[in-house]
Amino acid sequence: MIPRIFIIAVFLPLFAGCAPDQPQSSRASRAGRDPDSALTSQPVEHWGSQLASDSPRERKTALGYLAYYGNAAEPYIPAIVQNLTGSDDSLGFTAAWSLAHIGPPAYPALVRELGNQDWAVRHRAAYGLGESGPAAAGSALQKLDSLSRNDPVKKVRDMAGWALDQMAPRQSIGDPNFGMLEGLDSDSLEIRLEAVRRLGAVPVWNRTATYELIRLLADTSDVFQESVIDALVQKGKAALPMLNTALNNARERVRSGAMAATARIQGQF
Repeated sequence: MIPRIFIIAVFLPLFAGCAPDQPQSSRASRAGRDPDSALTSQPVEHWGSQLASDSPRERKTALGYLAYYGNAAEPYIPAIVQNLTGSDDSLGFTAAWSLAHIGPPAYPALVRELGNQDWAVRHRAAYGLGESGPAAAGSALQKLDSLSRNDPVKKVRDMAGWALDQMAPRQSIGDPNFGMLEGLDSDSLEIRLEAVRRLGAVPVWNRTATYELIRLLADTSDVFQESVIDALVQKGKAALPMLNTALNNARERVRSGAMAATARIQGQF
């Protein structure tokens, strides 16, 4: 019987290469734990040495197996990164997947490659961080957020956005440190305006905050609605897809507010 991980190592990058913009993460649930005895019968050195092979097929197989050694594979992270940053996209996605499943020792390498000059490498690194899930959040969030809004390549922006979505749960917009939702229910207009201002400052990857602002466009107070529009404009072009949806909202004030916010954002670029 062919080992399951061999099948994954061979075919996962093919799937990623065909439709990498919206991958389905298996979430590296074993990342950083002890090696999986069912898939690590060989010493880790056996697979580590194969990373120097001239055969991409052998390196791909080694990458797949090393993912299941957890922390024991840490000495081979530099060699795995070489495959991540190579010209072979299929091999690169397998390396990203492997780093994600190795766990915390590999996360800094993935974060570092988000700044690679090669967009294909940034694309793969973002995939690896998304595959890692919440455990990789940390320093990755700010860089992924920046890529999702500013990278010149749409595939990278989309992958970075997807990766951010995989890192939930994130900061709740109702966290007591922010007091946002409580503030929105206040009888004081000043407190409500401050709550909206804080919602506008929430990083754009927190789509719940953007949806909440769009809902608030229906408020009957012109002053309040203008503040909501300001908060939406602050989020920039990353908010446009959700605003475009709001243009079909059943409530006229939501439609008009979304139109105003969209026009101001589009005027920025």
